Amino acid sequence: MTYHIISADDDDLIRESLEDILVAKGFTVSTAANKEELFEIIEEKFPDLILLDVDFGGISGFKVCQELKNRPKMDMVPIIFITGFTNIDYRVRAFEVGGADYITKPFEPLEVLIRVQNHLKLSQIAKDAAKVNREMSLQISKGIAKMFTKSDKYPEAKFEVYYKHILPGGGDFYDVIKIDEDKFMYMVADVAGHDISVSYTTAVLKGLLKAQMHNKKIDLLPAIELINAVLQEIYERKTYLTATLLVLDRKEMVADIFNAAHPPMLLCQKGGKSLSIEGKGDVIGMFDTCQWDQKKIKVQAGDRFFLYTDGLIPDFKKYSEEIEYLLRICTTTNMLNIAESVEEIISQLIKNGDIADDILLMGIEV
Repeated sequence: MTYHIISADDDDLIRESLEDILVAKGFTVSTAANKEELFEIIEEKFPDLILLDVDFGGISGFKVCQELKNRPKMDMVPIIFITGFTNIDYRVRAFEVGGADYITKPFEPLEVLIRVQNHLKLSQIAKDAAKVNREMSLQISKGIAKMFTKSDKYPEAKFEVYYKHILPGGGDFYDVIKIDEDKFMYMVADVAGHDISVSYTTAVLKGLLKAQMHNKKIDLLPAIELINAVLQEIYERKTYLTATLLVLDRKEMVADIFNAAHPPMLLCQKGGKSLSIEGKGDVIGMFDTCQWDQKKIKVQAGDRFFLYTDGLIPDFKKYSEEIEYLLRICTTTNMLNIAESVEEIISQLIKNGDIADDILLMGIEV
């Protein structure tokens, strides 16, 4: 593998000296005399490492480094500063802005080569580790996805789900549990984080909930107390979740609604009235004890519930307005079947396909 290195310095002699040193050892080298040239080269051919002058043509190399680190994929590219400044403050600043190393002028060719080779090795190790982590996360996510209940498993449950995660091992989670012929439990939860441990957590959640099924009944309070205790024991309060849960009895036409610090469940009634059902329960996994917020309401055939995660609330500064907007969109889809309704809501909320957080929306028809 031939590594591509950019030598970015406004001094022709320094730039050419670095190029000669590196080319002699088989590296592919591009040179940039200013910021514009540097960014053009990066667009044309992505670098494996950058040698960057601290005083870069009248522009602070530290500032350029910060801009580079904010660009896609550049966070994995080592940037070594080249400078005549020996002050400790400059060295500290170099690392603060994301620099990998610091070489002072005049430099020895052997020192440059050793530092470049070392950081290329470290960078490759980090890339390999990240690749392995992604592959493991993907495999775990595929396994977790198989555990999610699909709508065709329980047609009588009359639900549909849209789920999209930004990374393998997404933190959003849902489950549908059949309690009795006419009684189902629907749960949507949001586990903090987007790593492998979160994928394990969602599997644990499903198992703990199922374990509380006894004689066609589910004991929710013991289930939540157990989940709360398990999260604290395993993750030491570093992993926690919010959740909303609906127990729908289609025989008695009664809905029990539970909330643990989760965005409000939405109800679109058949007659046209719609409302958000706020809850004030505790975050699960954060405190020694955990309290549900619980409500019981009467329902009628044709009513619809929508459970979702906070990925559908893009601006938390306008939380109330965002909830009202989501409620209006849900209401406009009443004439569609539940699957089409969920699809239409998502299409209106995610017009360009870009998401900044995991997205989960579950629609349920009474």
